[in-house]
Amino acid sequence: MIDEPSARSGEPSSDGGGGISGALKKAATRLVGGAFPAIIRAQHGAGLICIRWAEAQAALASFLPAHCVHLDASLDGIELVEYADGTAKARCTFVKRDGTPHSDPVTADFVVGADGINSAVRAALIDDGAPRDNGRVIWRGVVDAQRVAKAYARAATGGTIGGGGGDDDGFPPFCPRGATALSASKDSSVGRTVCFMDVGGGKLYWAAGCLDGGIVKGDDDAESCAATFKNYPDVMACLEATKEEAEIGGAGAGGNFYTSRVLNRGPL
Repeated sequence: MIDEPSARSGEPSSDGGGGISGALKKAATRLVGGAFPAIIRAQHGAGLICIRWAEAQAALASFLPAHCVHLDASLDGIELVEYADGTAKARCTFVKRDGTPHSDPVTADFVVGADGINSAVRAALIDDGAPRDNGRVIWRGVVDAQRVAKAYARAATGGTIGGGGGDDDGFPPFCPRGATALSASKDSSVGRTVCFMDVGGGKLYWAAGCLDGGIVKGDDDAESCAATFKNYPDVMACLEATKEEAEIGGAGAGGNFYTSRVLNRGPL
């Protein structure tokens, strides 16, 4: 985690993001981005890979026969079934989104609860209530990296160019291909944080978060994000590119923009 540049406090950059300081910043970003996976590998025995959840889900599902994968269903209950020989299994029932039963009950040797912050498995087993609200909002999206690079270049040149931008690999200079870039504001009472990740397929994941007390309200979620991060050219470029994709092809074609509270749970 690194502190944000001074330009984000409202001070304009001396060269608009280009020139010597821009080149040095780009070189530093590449150096840190290249070293970070090696550090993670040395500390934990494996590198860092960022991937979209939809692709991870599809990869996991590919190991199973098609009849084993059931979508649009959630856990409704777990019952422990004990047999005469002393063994026990879990019998699970599921419901569809509309509340109607989904398929027959499933009996299994074990159940893995990997169903998110509002886990139905956790609720069925310990029912410890709702997750905790951290007093933060996060705006995020997944967008074409090249589109972000072009938006960032337009901002750096005052909108005088219509294409190009970024590096030769099509990614913006603040998050080169293969990189994960994180930064946090020096003012902890505001608590602004930003994150950028190459998630494969030429796509860039971006996230901008802020404590409730630091949010500048707008007419909608996108306007609130823009007002809160107006001095962050990288976030503004991601937001602009995300809105462009949504306008061109709809959410299904890209440009997905999400707003959510930041929640967590205490360890069991």
